Amino acid sequence: MDKATAEQVFKKPGYSPYAGRNFPTRPFFGDTHLHTSSSFDAVAFGNRLGPEEAYRFARGEEVVSSTGVPARLSRPLDFLVVADHSESIGVLGDVLAGNPMLMSDPTVRRWNEMLKQGGEAAMKVYYEIVAAIGGGGQLPTVLTEPRYIRSVWQRQIAAAEKYNDPGRFTAFIGYE
Repeated sequence: MDKATAEQVFKKPGYSPYAGRNFPTRPFFGDTHLHTSSSFDAVAFGNRLGPEEAYRFARGEEVVSSTGVPARLSRPLDFLVVADHSESIGVLGDVLAGNPMLMSDPTVRRWNEMLKQGGEAAMKVYYEIVAAIGGGGQLPTVLTEPRYIRSVWQRQIAAAEKYNDPGRFTAFIGYE
C-alpha cells in the first residue's frame, strides 16, 4: 500500500469525535399518521380513543383499547403526529359522546343513537357523512358552526401541548 492510499484509508482523527460524521447517530421512532376518535372514519370503524389516549400510548403508558383490552408498547415512541382528518374533525367523537352543543339537531341525535349501536349502524353514519361531504350534500349546520370547529381544534392543540415533553417525547400538532 502506498502512502496516498494509506492516508485515504486511515484518516487522521479530527479535533472532535464528530468531525467527518455524515450519518445519524441516534435514530428516532414515531408515527406521522395516526387517526383517533377525532376522525369521523375512525369512529365509524370502532375507534373510541381520542388524542390524549394516543399520546399516552405513544409515550409508553398502558391504555385500554376500544375493545376493552389493555395495551402498551414494548418501547415508547419518540414522537407522534395525531393526523386526524381536517374534514369534520372531532365531529363523530363528539356526536358519540353526546356533546350538548350538538344534540339540538335531530340528525345529530339520530347519529348518536346509531353510533352507540356500533357495527353496521355506525357505518351508516359514516356513509351519510361521506355522501354529505363528497356528494354536494350538507352536514347539519350545528357541525359546521365556526365556534364549534374552533373548540375542536383547540382541544387537539391542548392534547399535543399536554403530552409534549421536550427531549423525551415530541407531540406534533397536525392534521390530514
